[in-house]
Amino acid sequence: MSLPRLGLARQRLDRRRLLTGLVGSGPSSGVRPRSRAPGAGGADALPRLRVATSVENVLVDAYTSLLAAPALARLAGGGRLRALLTLWGEHHRDHGAALGQLTADLGGTREEGREPTLAVRLASARSGTLPAGEALALLLELEAASTATHQANVGLLGEQARTLSAAIAGVEAQHATLLRLAAGLQGAGAVDRLDPVTDPADYPPGVARAALPPALEAGEGGR
Repeated sequence: MSLPRLGLARQRLDRRRLLTGLVGSGPSSGVRPRSRAPGAGGADALPRLRVATSVENVLVDAYTSLLAAPALARLAGGGRLRALLTLWGEHHRDHGAALGQLTADLGGTREEGREPTLAVRLASARSGTLPAGEALALLLELEAASTATHQANVGLLGEQARTLSAAIAGVEAQHATLLRLAAGLQGAGAVDRLDPVTDPADYPPGVARAALPPALEAGEGGR
C-alpha cells in the first residue's frame, strides 16, 4: 500500500504536465487535437465537456470558500490537511482548465458557469458557518458527484476526451477516499494523521474500515 512520497509542489507540477500532454497546449501549439471526428469525439462531446467543466468550477469555489471558513480552518490548521485541501482545490482548477482547453480545441467555448444542481450547495459553503464535519461531508458529496460525471463521460466520449476524463476521475476518486479518511480521523481526534502514503493498518481502529474497500483496508492482497 505504500506510494512514492512526493512533495506537494512536485505533485502539482507533474499533474499539470500530464494534463497539458493530454490536450496539447492549445491551437497555437501546433498540436492537432486527436478527437475531431464526428460523434462523441467531436462537436457532440462539447455539451458533456461543458457540464464537466461547470462541475469543476463548483469544486474550485467549494474548496476556496471552505478553507476560509473558521471551523474548517481551525480543524485543518497549518498542517497536512490544509496542504491537501489546498492541493485538491488546485487539482480542480487544473481539471477545469484542461477541460476548457479541450473544449476550445474542438471548436467550443469554455464553460465559465457552475453546474446548477451542485451550485445550490455552495450557499452553505459560502456562509462560513458549517461545522468542520459538515464541511468535509460537503466536499465529499461534491467530489463524488464530480467523479461520477467524469466516469460517465469515459464511456461516451471520443479518445482524447475519454482519456482526459479517465485521468481526472481517478484523481478525484482519490480525493473522495481521503476525505472519508479525514472524516473518520476527525471523529477519532487524529485528523493530523491524514497522509496519502500511510498504510491503512496504521490508522486508528475502524477508521480505514469506514473509508476503504475491505481488500484495501486489510492491506495489499487483502491480507
